[in-house]
Amino acid sequence: MEHNNSNDFSENISQNISQNISQNISQQNSNSKKFRLDPQYIYQVGGAIRDKLLKTKPKDIDYVVVHYGVDDMLKAGFFQVGREFPVFIHPKTKCEYALARIERKSGVGYRGFEFVVGKNISIEDDLRRRDLTINAMAQNVKTKKIIDPYGGRKDLRNKTLRHVSEAFAEDPVRILRLARFSARYVDFSIAPETIELAQKLVNIGEVKHLSTARVWIEISRSLKERRPSKFFVFLQSIKALEDISPLLINLPKKNMQFSWNFLDSTEKKFSYQQQFCILLTIIIFELYIYNLQIKNNAIINKNNAEVFAIFYQWIDIICENFGVPLSYKKTAVLYFKALESISIPQDFFIMQNNITMQEKFINAENLKNYVVNDFFKSANKILNFFDKLDFYRRKDAILEILPVINLFLNYLLNRIFSAENSINIDFGNKMQNIFDLYDAEFNASTIAKTLQNEGKSHLIKQILQEEKLKFFSQKLV
Repeated sequence: MEHNNSNDFSENISQNISQNISQNISQQNSNSKKFRLDPQYIYQVGGAIRDKLLKTKPKDIDYVVVHYGVDDMLKAGFFQVGREFPVFIHPKTKCEYALARIERKSGVGYRGFEFVVGKNISIEDDLRRRDLTINAMAQNVKTKKIIDPYGGRKDLRNKTLRHVSEAFAEDPVRILRLARFSARYVDFSIAPETIELAQKLVNIGEVKHLSTARVWIEISRSLKERRPSKFFVFLQSIKALEDISPLLINLPKKNMQFSWNFLDSTEKKFSYQQQFCILLTIIIFELYIYNLQIKNNAIINKNNAEVFAIFYQWIDIICENFGVPLSYKKTAVLYFKALESISIPQDFFIMQNNITMQEKFINAENLKNYVVNDFFKSANKILNFFDKLDFYRRKDAILEILPVINLFLNYLLNRIFSAENSINIDFGNKMQNIFDLYDAEFNASTIAKTLQNEGKSHLIKQILQEEKLKFFSQKLV
């Protein structure tokens, strides 16, 4: 469901559905036989109307009810959810029905609103509180007439994202939603006056009051839009990104050598966690390049381990600022540990554009040769990869990040060189084959048990490492 108001609408619903349904189901089923809502007072609203007009399948079917009150909805058998304002679940379809309402700014941030519900509030009043004109349309359930008081159909035709009213500048969540819609409707432009209002929200400090939970909801949703990069590019352009995470104030805005476009190159079958790893790759390496450019002594002339130690500090800060779930952070850290253990020379991360095509070709070939001939033919490097990532306990998690590593290496190669003459590394399949070989032919438990029976338990760890190294030395030839 796509909600346009300023509070955690969907969160409130999910927290209260089970409790309220269980409390009211028997009473409301009895009441539903006595009272019915007149469909002339019911409207399908928001994204469903937009999607119908765009001839795409609606993702969410939601309704607004006018003329009625809370008691009427309960008498009709609906299950009430939501505490800040009345929202109801249809007893059969499970669709959401909200009473028409208006909102008033009463404080700072996206929680600083009061909601007013009343039988005299019209559908036009309700639509006015929504964020964008393309989301501020309704269709009468009985007559099928589309209610479009703010020009949503015209903006759809003109492919324009435009705010409904000046109230847009009262709710910082709307900046995030605007950015997400720009990532979804990639051929739409944002109205200049809407950009001005978004900038106003940033200027008065409203974005700083966003909860990390709300930030993560919108970021995670953006990762599945058609062009996720547009979400971050827009936020960066109005300086909202640095309000969300002050660390990003120095993220380069022009001529980004490691472009946001990398985020758009992901396959749609990638999981949210995999896509978040890619997002972090972009941010971390752009910060790295920036710190090199300004000759930051904290990072310049450092070895790989020291550089990656700084990367992990940045990851901690970004994950905290973005409200990233712990499981996502763990996957991202594992992914960066994998990049660290591959030990690609730092020079390859600095994808300079001011070199000749011949130099780019040489760099790309050198990187490919390093991975294919140095990393994959080195028993020590493969063993280090296994140990650093704790392969023996985290195999499933490692298998999840392999496609991301593969994508990153090939994107890195082709940014150094060119997409016209691409050079590819099949890192994922090569590593998968090594994993399979290890599982099939190396029996660590048997070796450990033999040593234990021989009274050499104190040597198990040492000898296992020696046997693993010998195994990889033989198999990688």
